[in-house]
Amino acid sequence: MSDLNEHLINAYKQVRDNPRDILKYLQKWENTEEKYYEIRASVFKNEIKQAARFIYLNQYSFNGIYRENRSGKYNVPYGKRKDFIINFLNIFKVSRVLQGTEIFTGDFTANESNINKNDLVFLDPPYSLSQTDDGFVKYNKDVFSISDQIKLADYIEAIKKIGANYILTNAYHPKILEIFDNGDKVYKLTRNSTVGGLNKTRGQYKEVIITNF
Repeated sequence: MSDLNEHLINAYKQVRDNPRDILKYLQKWENTEEKYYEIRASVFKNEIKQAARFIYLNQYSFNGIYRENRSGKYNVPYGKRKDFIINFLNIFKVSRVLQGTEIFTGDFTANESNINKNDLVFLDPPYSLSQTDDGFVKYNKDVFSISDQIKLADYIEAIKKIGANYILTNAYHPKILEIFDNGDKVYKLTRNSTVGGLNKTRGQYKEVIITNF
């Protein structure tokens, strides 16, 4: 498993290796607005505490959004779900699933040397949707740009050359269908999105799954 977000990757590593220690912190940090902003403003050097902070903020923030400002500071407001409680049991379940998993920080290309024949590679690039072609390019230039998508398409060809399989999730958009027009299976689907601070960013979204599997 890999991702460019080092905070996310650290959280996965600590859940895998130290779930009980993470829970010690989570059980102490109550679900209040005052505590939320205290934790949000905190910077911890301890990696276990960092992971607990990441999970806490994700669970108690508005809509579970992960967003940083230009200074790299998490800036999502408090979610105000007073009755919500983190599912502690699920953290132990995830920890068991992650045993034996190699987890590291890096983009998708960092994994190529680990891929063997008949492996299955799951690719889930980030993206934001827009109703127009120009808007799609504009909104995604700092998220996962068109050049990144082209790089990903080349990476998929490398996966296939190795003799491995892949599953790609992506935006259902003419530009994406053009970039990944490689003769593989294409499945169009619609999903519900509740992420976003404005109504226009919520609702039904069309997505695509492309695979040779």
